[in-house]
Amino acid sequence: MTERPKIAPESGHGLERVIFFSDAVIAIALTLLAIELPVPSGEDWVHQLGEESSDYVAFLISFAVIATLWFNHHRMFQQIARLTYGMIWLNIVGLFAIVLMPFATKVLTGLGDYPAGPIFYACVMVLWAVVWILMARTATSQRLWNDDAPTTAPGNMVFGASALLIAFGLSIPIAFLNPDWATYFWISAWPISTVGMRIRRSRLERAAAQ
Repeated sequence: MTERPKIAPESGHGLERVIFFSDAVIAIALTLLAIELPVPSGEDWVHQLGEESSDYVAFLISFAVIATLWFNHHRMFQQIARLTYGMIWLNIVGLFAIVLMPFATKVLTGLGDYPAGPIFYACVMVLWAVVWILMARTATSQRLWNDDAPTTAPGNMVFGASALLIAFGLSIPIAFLNPDWATYFWISAWPISTVGMRIRRSRLERAAAQ
């Protein structure tokens, strides 16, 4: 007989606590991004802004990334009815990846043309993508979704995270050849996800019509 997963006690209140805790951690990560920004000083501050432009661009990119991760987290937990201890621990590992983002951003801009910067940043994103896929699959296998959650939601979440996994995973060997190429390759996550999702949607529609 298969052992049933252990549901966290008082799962309703526990779910709210996990959501509040996650929101607080993500808000702190966003704040740390701004704290790490270089502050220009003196009369030649405009020139200094130009010299530190890579830091500000990296800040905007990481802010957009963390905000997107929060949005996805928000959408998932809106459709979660209960939690297991395994799901809670997966969420903690996912938050660990998000907390690493400010440091990964600093490494990305601080190491210049060395490949370690984009490699470390990509590894953080790969960690988050893997955890996200495991969370979606765990919620499905342990029946943690709301009764009114769309049946396509888990698959869409896995598909979106897989696009990030592919883009950032492939950028790691590219970084050894050229660190700049690796960072540009991250943009491919968007077309991979967009085109792939359209193909997936059309297949689901054809399957439903049969």
